[in-house]
Amino acid sequence: MALPLCCVCRWMFNIAALPPRVRITLVEKLADIEHRLAFGCSEALQLGALVAAFALVRDEVVAAAQ
Repeated sequence: MALPLCCVCRWMFNIAALPPRVRITLVEKLADIEHRLAFGCSEALQLGALVAAFALVRDEVVAAAQ
């Protein structure tokens, strides 16, 4: 049984500690990735999208902290 990306990330990271706007961005990106995977897009491309989503979130967290 496969878990949705949101569940995996919630387990791996303390998502609740992120600012609300950053959390929304991350969930939107993860939902897009999951949708594309469900319709047969390349897993390798979606892995890149996952890395990019977390890079974007990292940048937003740094900007929010300043």
